[in-house]
Parts: sequence; structure tokens; C-alpha cells
Amino acid sequence: MKQSCRPRKPGEILFLSAFLLAIVGSSCTLEPPLKLLPDKQVKITGGGMTIELHSLSGRVTSIVEERSAYDLLRPWPETDRAAGFGIEIYDELELLSCCDLRDSVRVRNFVEEENSAFFEKLFYRAEYSLKQKVWGDREGVYMSFQASVTDKKAPLRSVRFSYLIPLPKDFYFWVPNGGEPLLLDGRTGAKFIYGPGGEKGASISIPLVSIWKAGGPAFSLAVPLEIRSVRVSFTVEPARLPEGVSPGPAECDWLRITFDLVGMGEGRTLETALWLYAHEDDWRSSLGIFAEKYSDYFQPARRVSAAEGFLSRIVPTGYTNSVLAGLQRRGVKLAKIDWNYYRSGQWVPPQALRFDDFTWTSNTEPQYENISVRLVRSCIENLVQFKLQPVLYSPFNSYCLKEIAGERFADDIAHDEQGRPMAHRAGGLLMHASAAGQFGREMLEQQRRMLDLYPQAEGFFFDDWAVSGIDFAHDDNLTVVHNRAAYSLGGNRSGVGALLVDLVNQKKKLAFATPPPAISECRGIDVLCLAGRDLENLGRIAFMGLSRPIVADLGPETELSAERAEEILKEELLWGVIPSETELSRDSQLDRAYRPLFLNLKGREWVLEPHALGLTPGLKGQVFYIPANSRNTEQDVVVCILRPDLRLADDLQRGGARVRLRLPETEEYVRATLTLASRNPWPMPLRIERKGEEDEQELLFDLPPFGPAALLRLYHQ
Repeated sequence: MKQSCRPRKPGEILFLSAFLLAIVGSSCTLEPPLKLLPDKQVKITGGGMTIELHSLSGRVTSIVEERSAYDLLRPWPETDRAAGFGIEIYDELELLSCCDLRDSVRVRNFVEEENSAFFEKLFYRAEYSLKQKVWGDREGVYMSFQASVTDKKAPLRSVRFSYLIPLPKDFYFWVPNGGEPLLLDGRTGAKFIYGPGGEKGASISIPLVSIWKAGGPAFSLAVPLEIRSVRVSFTVEPARLPEGVSPGPAECDWLRITFDLVGMGEGRTLETALWLYAHEDDWRSSLGIFAEKYSDYFQPARRVSAAEGFLSRIVPTGYTNSVLAGLQRRGVKLAKIDWNYYRSGQWVPPQALRFDDFTWTSNTEPQYENISVRLVRSCIENLVQFKLQPVLYSPFNSYCLKEIAGERFADDIAHDEQGRPMAHRAGGLLMHASAAGQFGREMLEQQRRMLDLYPQAEGFFFDDWAVSGIDFAHDDNLTVVHNRAAYSLGGNRSGVGALLVDLVNQKKKLAFATPPPAISECRGIDVLCLAGRDLENLGRIAFMGLSRPIVADLGPETELSAERAEEILKEELLWGVIPSETELSRDSQLDRAYRPLFLNLKGREWVLEPHALGLTPGLKGQVFYIPANSRNTEQDVVVCILRPDLRLADDLQRGGARVRLRLPETEEYVRATLTLASRNPWPMPLRIERKGEEDEQELLFDLPPFGPAALLRLYHQ
């Protein structure tokens, strides 16, 4: 049909206009006009750093380390879009990547207050809102983001939220994993994981990177521990720019800090944050500032001198008085009882609450039969008589026996992405444990029972404190995987696990735990207890023990050659870890050579003064404070020194080694000794050489020839 194109009459036009206006007026609400924002640069300072923000674009245009006046963004020309600090969001549902270094954004509601600014960014390419706050205090400058989808009914989606920071070449890049700093050269990439999923050498337990130039600027970027996260990666991307951004004249590395396994949508908001602070040009200074801010996570709830020493496992039928006396003579302080509970999901048999002679077979150690509350109590009493501190298993578990889980805790069984129960160990299932769930409530009740049944126990051991996984049957309101809400099993530790630790702390008992993936899960833990599998990550784990003891628990089932056993002892000495009695006693020569060195590590704490230790190239070493007397009023200093390529069996000694120490109040240290790992490990006097002015004095030590290891002790007057 042919359409008519005749012109409208004036009356018709007026009628149609009025009709359309009526429709618009009844169906739409016009937003008020946007408030015009001032065009200015806003400075925010704190912790030796200054950040500048542009009010109209919301971009970070300058990051300055104040001591050196170095601007991290200076290598880039002012006209280059990459001159700013960037944010990137990858949306797995929409397969869309948005980055404010290349995509247009709109800034609204910019508010400046005292040393802080608040504003919102809206992406034009996607319906994302970023509510940003930047503020400073004496500890540093902070940037926090609340990311959400503007459509509150939008479906849930997995996202990767990344901070992008350009890094100039010839700076050092360090993470707390026990490795050497990486020199940024524009060609070498690296990736480190905070949380589950990191491989050997690529895992970190503290969400921190430190960047410095020798004798020049030095600063760190960290994720505040108050921020909930599942996994955070720190990636050095060599000379690589975000898509669509042209490199400037001085190409540089990029640091990408990514929050992963999270999401937004369905009204869910994702919160992330970053903390920047300046420090001296080394890693000790950076780590010291972080540990001071979050001292609750690094300091034990209690530090008991009588419980610091070698650990031995006790079997129910093998602890005669002569055996216990021998352990006491050899400096053993801790006695771990592995057989005190029945089975996972039913830690204390209900009959044992009424009859202390009711017997059971330990599910964790099935070779031990006829266990009873009476037998456990008797064992504890004997240990206490020989000044050995008894440590029992806590009821904390991230798994439960299948038959008990199905019968009593079916709603708490963890499921994989296909909806199948997640198996763990022989006959066990992984569990979701919260204070609101039946499994979590049962653990809390069982811990109370153990505290009542065994009041003389010195501590409780939290095994499974490192189990990780993704549970698709539950939702922690944070984890999102493949666009599905999920639960990170690390929440078992931060949730009901933390409540169990509080129960132990309240009774003035020590809380022992296997090393977790993250320092955020260490609050209230008094002692970290290593198993054989932890030795590969010893450097990473050691930094969670800056002020808390770390003891090894390598039982007799761990088969080791003499060569491998010595390698482990040397690494434990380096990182301040107390070995187990089993490790030392399995080889008499290693025992004689190394036990006296470890006896000097009781009460040790890390020295975190900048540039505290210098060693001749080819040596490895670490420096610690230890109590100088029983009252802990003064501190001695010990330096653990290794020759990585020598063994005790080589019967070789090499000279030419020198140690340099930079410590506060060096004049307070008046004498030094050196103990060698050898067949005759006796302390020998060592001459102290002092260099420099009193306020910045160095202590120098020329060491006599030594073999695989040595321990230098500096005595407070």
C-alpha cells in the first residue's frame, strides 16, 4: 500500500505536540541537571606519599614519594592517556573489558574534604559505577572502590578488578615469599598470588609489594587486611600497555594488582582498596611498617617461654618416665598428642562425657586403640610433671567423615561446580563451616567440651588450617566463579575457626595451627606448626611468624636421607623455625652439630630495621632479636649464617666471611660469640669492630673459617 506523505495542517501539529508532551510527562522523570564540577588538582598526602587527582576526570595524575620528590608517573608525557593510575574491570558474563585509561568515563559528585576526596565514575561503554574514596593519614595514602552494576536487576557476573600502575626500569621489586628482589628491566615478568592457587615460589601470605631504587625512592603498595578478598594477584607485565594505549618514549613495566574470583550484579557491590606508603630503600623497612599497622595479625595472643622449644609427638603407650626425662634433658618443650579425639564430626564420643573410662580407637591415628578421657588426662599429668607442655588436637576441621556428614550435617556438605559432594582424604567430605550452620555449631560445642575435659592442656592444635577450595552449594556474598555465587572454604577459618580460636584464647590456652594461605587468618594464633608439605613454602610462611614462634612437626613417618635432613635443618635455621625432636634425633651427628644453634632461637623476633644485615656474597643469613634474660627486659641479637653448598659430612671449612650489622643503640652491645655447626659446637668469642659515628654506627665481624652453618650472638650489656 502506498503511504501518504501529505503535509500536516497547523491544528494537527499542535494536537500531536500536546499529545506527545503528555505521554512524556506521564512516563518519564527527568533527572536534575548535573552539578558543574570545579576543574582543579587535589593533593592528598600521608605516609611519605602524595597523590594528585584531577577533579573533572577523576584520574590520578601524580604519585610522588616525598623524600626523593620522585613522581612514579613522571616517565610518561602529560599528553599521554597512560600518564595516570588506571582501573580495569573484566566482565566474564558480557566478555567485556573496561579501563579508564582508554575508555571515556563521567565523573560526578566530586567532594573534597580535609586530605580526602570522594567521587563516582561512570563508564560510557558499560553500566558500571565506581564510587571512589581517596584519603591520607600518617600511615599512608589509601584508595578504595565500590564497584557495582548501575542496573540493580542485572544478573550476577564474575569480574576481575585490576589496579594498573606503571613501573620504571632499574627499580627493585620485592614480595614477601623468601626470594630475592626482582630487578625491573622491561623484559622479565612475574606473578605472585595472595590466597589459594599460588604455585611453589609464587605464593605470598602478605598482600604487599615493595618497590625501590638503591639510594633513591622507595614505596610499597598493599591491600588493607580489612578488605575481604578471595584471591589477589600481583603481576609484573614487562613493557606492556593496556589495549588501545600507545607506549610513551620511556616504556616501562606495569604492575597489575587483580582481585579475582569475585563478582557484582544482583545488587552485589564489590569493594577493593589499595594502601601506598613510603619507607627506606629495602624490604625490612616496608615489612616493619605493615606489621606494625596490623600487629594483631603478627603478634600471638600469648607468648609462653616455657612452651618454646623442640616438639615431640607422644604415643599413648610409649611415654615412660625415662623417655619423658630424656626429652626434658634434650630441650623438648612441647608434646603433641595426636590421638585425643575420636573422629571428624564426632570429636569427643558422647559416652565419654558420662564415663571417663569409655574407650575408642583414634580415627586420625587408627593404630592407637583403647583411648579414653582417663588415659588422655593421665598422659597430660605425666607430661606436666616433666615440664613438657601438652598440646591436644582441636575439633576444627574443614572436612567430616562421609557417614556422619550425611546423617547429621547434610546441609553443610560442600559441592563442586557439577553439584557433586567434594571428597577430601579417605572417606571424608569437605564442609562449609559457619557459626550459623550445624557443623560449625557442633565444632564450637566440642571445643568447649575439650576445654572442660582437659583443663591441664597447654594448647590446642588447629589442623586443616590451610584447606582451600570453592564450594558451589553455599554463598559467602563475595565469591563468584563462572558467573555463579559460591563460598570460599577459607571462610571456615575466618568464620567459625576464629570463634574456636577465641574460645582457646579466653581460657589462656595456646592456639597452634598449620600455616594458612593468608596472614588475615592468623589473628589469635600463638604458634604456627609446620608439616612436611610446608617446607617448600618456608620463606613465605616465615613472614607470618615475625613475632610468633614457628615449630616443625615432622613425624617419624617422614623419610629423609641425611643430606635432605641437613638441608631442611639449615633452611629452618635460616628462617627461625624450631625443628621437631624427630628431625634432630634421627641422626646423632646432625643432632650434635645443630641442636646448640637452635637453642639460641627461643623467643626470637625478626629484626626489621632498614639495612640491618650485610653478608659476604655467597652466604645466606637472617638476623633476629632474642630475650637477653628471663625478664625479657633487654634483647640480644642472633645472626644465622649458612653456606648453601656445604654439608657437615664434607668436613670442610672456608674463611673470608664478613658480617655487617646496622642496629639502633649499637653501643649497648658489648660482646659477641660464634657457634659453628660442627662436631664440637661450642661458643667462641668474636671480636667486634665498630665503624662510623655513634648515631649511625655499623658493627663488623670477621668470621673464622666455618662449614655449613654458624650462629653469631651479640650480647646486650
